[in-house]
Amino acid sequence: MKFKVIRDTNPKNPEGKKRRAVSKGICLAAMYGMGPQLLKDILKCDVEEAKEKMKLFYKLFPAIDNFVKKNLEFSLKNHYIEDYMGRRRYFPDLALPDYTVYANKPEYYDIPMLDCRSGLYSISNKQKSDDILNDLVNTSKMKGDGFELAKFKEAAYKKEGNYILNNKAFKSKAYTQTTNAIIQGGAATITKAGMLEIDRDPEIKKLGGKVLIPVHDEIVCEGDFEHAEKLGELVAEAMIRSSRNLGISVDMACDCYVVHHWFIDEIAGKIRQHYLDLLNSGKPKEDALGVIFCTYNELTEMTLKEMAFGVYDPLRGGL
Repeated sequence: MKFKVIRDTNPKNPEGKKRRAVSKGICLAAMYGMGPQLLKDILKCDVEEAKEKMKLFYKLFPAIDNFVKKNLEFSLKNHYIEDYMGRRRYFPDLALPDYTVYANKPEYYDIPMLDCRSGLYSISNKQKSDDILNDLVNTSKMKGDGFELAKFKEAAYKKEGNYILNNKAFKSKAYTQTTNAIIQGGAATITKAGMLEIDRDPEIKKLGGKVLIPVHDEIVCEGDFEHAEKLGELVAEAMIRSSRNLGISVDMACDCYVVHHWFIDEIAGKIRQHYLDLLNSGKPKEDALGVIFCTYNELTEMTLKEMAFGVYDPLRGGL
């Protein structure tokens, strides 16, 4: 079973596809607050090349650099961020100090009546706690090996019996999520608006169309097969219309494709093509089926055989 693509989004230029993959990787790095160490894994290059690509990207698109910096500054000051529709995501970890320090380990005392122990921080020496905190903060800011030296000092203070919690990882995680929260939060709002627009469209309802479920950045809809192509066009139009209704000035696009059964058609088509390729390579029918059974062993042999022969009907079930 093959699905019919209403709008074909497959690139005709392989080199263009490669450039798009690089551009997408750098955009994701900016969106998620990644550094060159993570970007190199996405682009499959070394750290220096990743640094240069990021540097060039921000040079070519300074507005993106300013956008990211503005979001970081706002979130550090206010400990929250807003998407395009005004929805807030709070980042309480940004209000944490770099270290939480108590000059004593937690002490425990018994509660005989409850037959248990309760943890309680003993009264801390505030001056000593402040001295340790200042020492760790100042050391970590030193040029060169300051970060590593602070880690050694932290371990030494803990060994002496002091309680120290390093909050930098929590703050860093929140710090890198600020721009992403705006972009993905805005995308979630647009998707919800699109679902409502589809549900309210009288022509879609008339043709038997309805929303089933959103899956990440897709919306799965269902309708009568005889009206499938028309419903696909109406759904795409409704999605685009919903973004305009939100006051978004950027032109939106919606790619829609029609299948008999979402996802199963794709799997069945892949297995069918694999089987045909094996036959064309000269493998006997039984050997080709053996390869299919081994490769896709999460499915039953009966299902795989029907998919390979192009006669699988998901309405009968039995995956």
